Amino acid sequence: REAVDLPISVCIIGRNEEKNIEKCLAALAARGFEIIYVDTGSDDRTKELAAKYTDNLYDFSWIGDFSAARNFSISKASHNYVLVIDCDEFLTQIDPEALTRAMEAHPRAVGTIQLNNYCESGSGTVCIPNRLERLFHKQYYHYEKPIHEQICDRKTGGTYYERYDAPIGVDHVGYAGTVEERRRKTARNNELLFQEIARHPDDPYYYFQAAQSYNLIEDYENAYTFYEKAFGLQPDTENPWVYVMASNFINACVQLGRGEEALA
Repeated sequence: REAVDLPISVCIIGRNEEKNIEKCLAALAARGFEIIYVDTGSDDRTKELAAKYTDNLYDFSWIGDFSAARNFSISKASHNYVLVIDCDEFLTQIDPEALTRAMEAHPRAVGTIQLNNYCESGSGTVCIPNRLERLFHKQYYHYEKPIHEQICDRKTGGTYYERYDAPIGVDHVGYAGTVEERRRKTARNNELLFQEIARHPDDPYYYFQAAQSYNLIEDYENAYTFYEKAFGLQPDTENPWVYVMASNFINACVQLGRGEEALA
């Protein structure tokens, strides 16, 4: 793989990721990216392994807020443009020339990357592709929401901004693994989500994310309950992610034999 000469810093946060960190960083280092790694409290070899690939290593005291950690990592980037990925995501493809043209054509927009999500199913591992907002100019955007964080406009706090397809491909293995590993991940996420629901009982966002957590472990009864609550709070249907939640709600209905409700 040829190195790229792009004014982009790749910002990563993680904790106890010795299983994935080398594969993640090696792919980025091979392309010559500036890598910012922020550790949120590892007690394994994650930081030791990360040091093989970057000198930009920082510690961040975990406060139960993913956006705070993300924004701290972004503050350490020397470039204005940042690409945000996770330790369990591995760069697989990039077209530097096409990316340069896209960034120049959309200087205030947010780039979406191709994310190939590998998930466990009854027949083995399946790949579910989608596109997620991950590339942006740090002067204009940052993260908000303590869990399942969102890129938001710094001035308005909103997610209404131009998006463009960035020619970057990443494999995500975070949804693969044993049933017990996925259950532990759900439990960690929901501990934070339930705290936010208690603080913001009228915000559909956190109910949606709790439903997504239950979807991960195929607990469709609880997923249905939280999707139903979220849509009962009349979310903003102009927001693109609401349509993703609607499709997942339909799937939960189907899994529970609620065919008529799914059609409705």
